[in-house]
Amino acid sequence: MDGYHCYWGKCSYCNRPSSHRDLRRRKDINLNVELPDYHKIIRIGTDALKPSEMRLLRKLPSPVRLELYKLSIRFDKASAEAFSEAYTGLPFVVSGSLEFPTDRMWKIMNKGYNTKELIESLNILNDLGLTITGGFILGWNCLTENDLTELERFFDKLPVFKKFLLFMFNLHIYPGSMISDKYEVGHKIYNKAFYFGYTPKISPEQEALNNRAFKIVEAGTKGKGIIVNHIQDNTKGS
Repeated sequence: MDGYHCYWGKCSYCNRPSSHRDLRRRKDINLNVELPDYHKIIRIGTDALKPSEMRLLRKLPSPVRLELYKLSIRFDKASAEAFSEAYTGLPFVVSGSLEFPTDRMWKIMNKGYNTKELIESLNILNDLGLTITGGFILGWNCLTENDLTELERFFDKLPVFKKFLLFMFNLHIYPGSMISDKYEVGHKIYNKAFYFGYTPKISPEQEALNNRAFKIVEAGTKGKGIIVNHIQDNTKGS
C-alpha cells in the first residue's frame, strides 16, 4: 500500500507526482496511533480522500470507548460538502493544509482552489462541530508585502472554531518537486524514514517577511478557537 499517494499530485513544492515518489513510500502502515490521553486515533488513509470516495465513510462502525477517526482531505468546497453529506455523527478529526493562504501564493503552489473556497469549506466543517487540524508553511523566498496584507484579511474572515489545531511547519523542498531547483540548500531534512528533503536558505529580507507572517498568524488566531503549534525539526542531517 502506498501511504503517500495523492490524487491531486500538482503542488509545486511536493514530489508526489514525480519519479522520486518512492522516497515518500511507507513500508509499513499502522493505522492505529495511541495518544497519551488514552484516545486511539483510527486513521482513514494517510492522504486526502477524494470527494467521490467520501460516501464510504457511511460504512464506518461506531468507535469503541475513547476511539476517534482521523481523515485528511483537501480544503476545497467539493471535499467539504461530500464529507458533510457522508458524515453520520461519529467522532472525527478532519485534517487539511492551509500552506500559506493567499491566492497569489496558492497559484505558485498549484493548490487548485482559492482562499474564498477554503473559508467556505472550513465553515462547512466547523458547522458539524468537528475538531479540525491544518498545516501552515513558513520559509518561502517569494513573499510580498501584499501577501502579508492578504494574510491578515484571511484570518479576519475565519469563523470562531469549536477547536482548530494549526501546525506551523518550515518549508521542506523535496527532490523532483517543481521548485526543487529554485532554492539554495540550507541543510538536509530526514523527517521520519519516508521523507527526504532540505530546508532552503532564504535572504534576510525574506526571513523578515516570514517572521512577520508568523506574528500575523499568532495575532489573527486569537479569539478564533485556534491553537497554534510551532513544529520544530529535530531530525536534521548535514
